[in-house]
Amino acid sequence: MDARTTWLATTLLVSGAVWEGGEARLVLPSAPPRGFNSFDLQWGRRDPNSTIPVWNETEFRRIALAMAGQLLPHGYDTIVIDGGWAGGTIDGYGRPVPDLTQWPSARTSTGPSFKPLADFAHGLGLKFGVWQLRGVSPDAVAQRLPIAAMLPAITIDTIVFDQAKCPPSQTQWCQCTWDKNGVGIDSTKHGAQAFYTSVVELYASWGVDLIKWDCMYDGNLGAYAMEEVLALNAVKAVDRDMVLSLSPGGGMTVPSAAWVSGSSDTGVSPAAPTPPGPKATMYRVTADFHAKRSNMPSLSAHVFVVGNLSSSGEVNLMGANNTWPDMDLMDLGKYSAFYGTPTAQLHATMWMMAKSPLMYSGAVPADPVTLNLLTSPVALKINAESSDLRVAYAGNCSCRVLSSGTACEPLAHTCTALWWSTLGKCKAVATINIGSEDTDVAVDMASIGLPPGVPHTLTYIYEKTSAVVHNSSLRIPTAAMGGVLLVLSPAGVAATDC
Repeated sequence: MDARTTWLATTLLVSGAVWEGGEARLVLPSAPPRGFNSFDLQWGRRDPNSTIPVWNETEFRRIALAMAGQLLPHGYDTIVIDGGWAGGTIDGYGRPVPDLTQWPSARTSTGPSFKPLADFAHGLGLKFGVWQLRGVSPDAVAQRLPIAAMLPAITIDTIVFDQAKCPPSQTQWCQCTWDKNGVGIDSTKHGAQAFYTSVVELYASWGVDLIKWDCMYDGNLGAYAMEEVLALNAVKAVDRDMVLSLSPGGGMTVPSAAWVSGSSDTGVSPAAPTPPGPKATMYRVTADFHAKRSNMPSLSAHVFVVGNLSSSGEVNLMGANNTWPDMDLMDLGKYSAFYGTPTAQLHATMWMMAKSPLMYSGAVPADPVTLNLLTSPVALKINAESSDLRVAYAGNCSCRVLSSGTACEPLAHTCTALWWSTLGKCKAVATINIGSEDTDVAVDMASIGLPPGVPHTLTYIYEKTSAVVHNSSLRIPTAAMGGVLLVLSPAGVAATDC
């Protein structure tokens, strides 16, 4: 066995799980994952005046069918059921299982199971994902339920953090701060790994292809880092390829992102040695940007997060080791607060240029304008194939550091940004205006690595227009709180041929 296999086998045995040395099944794709996530539709239903259909099995099946016809041909291949699907229901081993009132097809002879729904998605050519909260249900702890496949039997109450002894600075380790249904698991306890592995084994038996593991906070917090490792080990131990998506909720610092991507083993303070290499397929690097949290201050903060993670920052983490910094869901479409505004295009432009996973969370089927933002072939090529993203700012971009320390919110209203990256023989460019007034954003050819004065074809990707330019610098009109996605290619070369 190599060093990584030896580390994993030893860790699983010490913590009470059995691992027979099978191939690690963590999916590490060469391009950011794409798909649909239900969260914005679920959250939007909380508004009593909402026209969003009720999220349940009927709606899931309708969206899956529409998605297979409209979005799957463009690589949006995974449908994810976000939080709330269990409704607090657990099995005899403390693992979440589907709420049968919401998911009637989950009633099977072997107990509540998402296998019928996963089979339905797979039959359409889609992959199937579910949301999972860090830790374990407090009901499982209170009932002292056994851990599956543990002999001699070990009960769940023996593997969680001792709430009474948890110091104030570490209470978040004991329980998820924003969802009290997640009691933290102490990775040093015998049986801790076995519980996490049993959860993933159950999901694998259903046919789950992606787990969005939530409340997995900043890796600088040692206990969180170790629960991330428990989740990683579990995914690697099951006999099924699986995408592991970490969703911290509060964003992630650059050192922590480097640790999760496998680019660095420094910057974290775990309770025990951690395995080398990537810890997840995709991982959230921003504060929440979905449902009612989708607003301009939040989107503006993303501009600075990307700057920190790009080649202009400390280390380029965009796609490092085939892992993908996640800027959260794509809040587009007719239910979005951005619908019909320049900010919708800004939103899509940023996600494409930053090589973020593209997890759409709006109405399906998408309307023509939204579909263009999601499926423009050149935009998707930029998301999948561009490299060496760089960022420059102009204007007054002073900002207030957010409480998470992961980014800052602009204080002024005159900030613009220029993003550029390499796309084959071309340059992908985004002009971003997070100010309150329309303005021109300057693009200096030499600064972005193009010879000045040489003819280039300038293509506006979403507008589908192009022109040959000879200038040494360009000024791109950019709407307030808007963005423009461009490609500069050698004269006569179409953007599709970069």
